[in-house]
Amino acid sequence: MKKLGYKFVILVSIFVTVFVLGGLSGCKDKKEPKSEIPIETSKLIEKAAEPAHITPEPTQNQQAAEVHPQPAPTESSDAKKHQYTIVVPDEVKKSWSGVKLQVIDKKDKKMSDVEIAVGNQYKIPQTNLNITVNQFLPDFRIDSITITSASNKPNNPAVKVTITDGGTQLFDGWIFARFPNAHPFNHDRYALSLVNGIGIKKK
Repeated sequence: MKKLGYKFVILVSIFVTVFVLGGLSGCKDKKEPKSEIPIETSKLIEKAAEPAHITPEPTQNQQAAEVHPQPAPTESSDAKKHQYTIVVPDEVKKSWSGVKLQVIDKKDKKMSDVEIAVGNQYKIPQTNLNITVNQFLPDFRIDSITITSASNKPNNPAVKVTITDGGTQLFDGWIFARFPNAHPFNHDRYALSLVNGIGIKKK
């Protein structure tokens, strides 16, 4: 009995020793738990670290263009010519009946003077060129909206003519006696110049 009791005590001691040593070794191996970042959170951190693509704020002009878009310019509006009103004073109408024009044949080097009444036509011989005299102003003046005569004196004579060739219009503009090179009638063979106005003879 003594031997059995002695063995039992030894076994208990061994068991206690193993338990204590195991517990101590477990304490030594035990460490602080690691603080890990969840996968989704780590992806957000990596995304935040990447250089961001910033869309610039629209300027005030761009904002205005979006709110009130401007229509594109059309050819008709850009090509539209400014129209003037031609005013022939009554005094001029009563004093001047027509004009004397010089027709120059550049090929044959000939010049001829012709008298044409206002409102009438003249056909250059052996051609299809027709000259129509529309208005005559003895003292041509122009402003932003009106073409007229500043006086009844021949200070700056000008005549508005239309020239056609077989029905096709070649020229429609003013010819000046003192400035023959201003807006001249351009033709391969013929040239035209204003000599003077023809006054109405008083009875």
